[in-house]
Amino acid sequence: MTSLQIILLSFAISIDSLALSIVDGAMLPRIKPNELLKFSLFISGWQTVTFMIGHYLIPFSTQLGLMNQFSTASFAYRILSAVIFISLGLMMLKKGMKNDYINEKRQPFIKFNRMVKISVFTSFDSFIAGIGLYFTGIQIRKTSILLFLVSMISVMVGIFIGFWFGYEQKSKVYGIGSIIFFIFAVNILVK
Repeated sequence: MTSLQIILLSFAISIDSLALSIVDGAMLPRIKPNELLKFSLFISGWQTVTFMIGHYLIPFSTQLGLMNQFSTASFAYRILSAVIFISLGLMMLKKGMKNDYINEKRQPFIKFNRMVKISVFTSFDSFIAGIGLYFTGIQIRKTSILLFLVSMISVMVGIFIGFWFGYEQKSKVYGIGSIIFFIFAVNILVK
């Protein structure tokens, strides 16, 4: 898998963080750099940890010798991985179409309990993606580092998008994420 593919996949995984950061950015009267850094570090760190947990949850298959690229089990793993990414894409599409009304009530800062809720909420996608990527045999270290960096940038960009343009942009972001997941699933199958 190329670095560009890993970056695009990392972006798709961090779409939830980006979308929820847009909502938070829309409620801030001003952006404080120190708060922005803490917020992005916390969310991207949590997302990366849950991704790695998902990836290492299935290591018994390599220990049992089931992960052989020339066996039918390998093709079954690719299908399972593609199903996981198609499911993530469908979830993103559903979230993008939902478009709930959000009361943009100003808050002086991002509350810690809100930060924890966002982290827990967004970690499901990264956990499932970690499981899906395990079946592709991807390099976990490189992917985790890129996921952390892309997620951190996504959170920061999301705050600024929300601050300047409002929360309505989150639906478009979910649509982009679902397209990336669908393309990635097809890429896994034809590989």
